[in-house]
Amino acid sequence: MLVAQRELQLLESLASENSRLLELSNATGGLETDVKPAEIINVAPDPFSRRVLINRGANAGVFQGQPLLDANGLMGQVVEVLPFTAWVMLITDSNHVTPVEVNRNGERALARGSRSNTAELELEFVTQTQDMKAGDRLVSSGMGQVYPKNYPVAEIISVYTDPGLDFATVRARPLAQMASTRHVMLVFLSLIHISEPTRRYALAYAVVGLK
Repeated sequence: MLVAQRELQLLESLASENSRLLELSNATGGLETDVKPAEIINVAPDPFSRRVLINRGANAGVFQGQPLLDANGLMGQVVEVLPFTAWVMLITDSNHVTPVEVNRNGERALARGSRSNTAELELEFVTQTQDMKAGDRLVSSGMGQVYPKNYPVAEIISVYTDPGLDFATVRARPLAQMASTRHVMLVFLSLIHISEPTRRYALAYAVVGLK
């Protein structure tokens, strides 16, 4: 009886994993670039750092600054490459900045990992007059030439404006399943083929405070 239950649980687990892999494949099928599957195998123990370890490294062509996606949205960017693994800084890390735009109207902003809530993003330098509201979908703007343009990033959950302040306070929730997803995709953009100075500039634009 116990053996039968164990086999049933295994089949259910495999079916669930296959479903997640299919969702990931469908989500990345529309990207005009090459992708390669990877798996998250560890999480950084530092409570002040939002990083994960994936099972792909230099031997698989992984490079610093490379985007990582899951089936729902943008997850982060490779910040350290080892021979067979790589560390990825998630977009929820407070040292990470993602160029985004509102899908509804094209309003642009920079989304930084929240310092007060590790599961949220804060939009920086949003003026009081910019047209943003709760429920708006944020997508990658393509600025900096690091992340694929128009890939889902987050959903705005609150907008607070105060006439006495220069900027509005805008909070957003990432669409990627940061805490639960295991199967991810590495994106191979044309960035890998451009000059090294340009590549360094693009990396610096999207990731802040790596050194």
